[in-house]
Amino acid sequence: MTDALFATTTSRAVVPLAPGQTRRSTRPGPVPASIPAPPVVSVVIPCFNEAARIPALVKALRAWEPPFRHAEVIAVDDGSSDDTATLLEDAATELADHIDLRVERLDENRGKGGAVQHGVARAGGTYTIFLDADLSVGLDAIGPTIGRLDHHHASIAFGSRRHPDSHLPVKQSWRRQLGGRAINVIARGLGLTTSHDTQCGFKVLRRDAASHLFPLVREQRFAFDVELLFLADRMRYKTIEVPVEWTHWEGSTVSPVRDGLAMVRAMVKMRRRWRRL
Repeated sequence: MTDALFATTTSRAVVPLAPGQTRRSTRPGPVPASIPAPPVVSVVIPCFNEAARIPALVKALRAWEPPFRHAEVIAVDDGSSDDTATLLEDAATELADHIDLRVERLDENRGKGGAVQHGVARAGGTYTIFLDADLSVGLDAIGPTIGRLDHHHASIAFGSRRHPDSHLPVKQSWRRQLGGRAINVIARGLGLTTSHDTQCGFKVLRRDAASHLFPLVREQRFAFDVELLFLADRMRYKTIEVPVEWTHWEGSTVSPVRDGLAMVRAMVKMRRRWRRL
């Protein structure tokens, strides 16, 4: 039995090497560099002529503690004519040790919807968030909203200033409020939404919903929110309307009359475009 055991443990033959051949080491090689974990949260921020707001945005990003360890922020400069893109790129270098801030430059102005769509297409997170550069809804709203999304097993959560639990420390002028409500009444009348506020500018989507819906959105400007939520409803994605703390900041580039009329025209076209849905 001893001979058999000895034979078993020493029976591996050594193959002779050919001339010039070297024997490969059986020692483990160097440990490969770790592959960065994909982001859990992708925050898309569309920016158009926001140079005056960038310092406050950078300050907020520096103070923000993301709800998950891996997060990315994608700031999309929408063909600005001021120093927005340069300031954002400086901020990306300045904040490199704190957060992954990437800057995307568009050669020409596409509109808010086009900028958001561009950023979402480059987002890698499990959750995709987009919010306004003035942070009328702050970064701290992201964590609780993802919690609500998961709790309700929903695909999309969107902020609503009309939610009974929302808090508006600084409200818009009565003209802007009236214009926003008129837009909402028209959108509801066209059968595009049942929401009381599509234009809040703060939305959270799961990756599957974002990757499916955004390529279908045609509207490139302010009506894109309406189309996004309309398509989500028609395609049976579960959406929830969530309360927000929303602060109005002066300096908006949105014209209540000009952009309001453009939104109405866009929504009429949208209803015709998707009449079979």
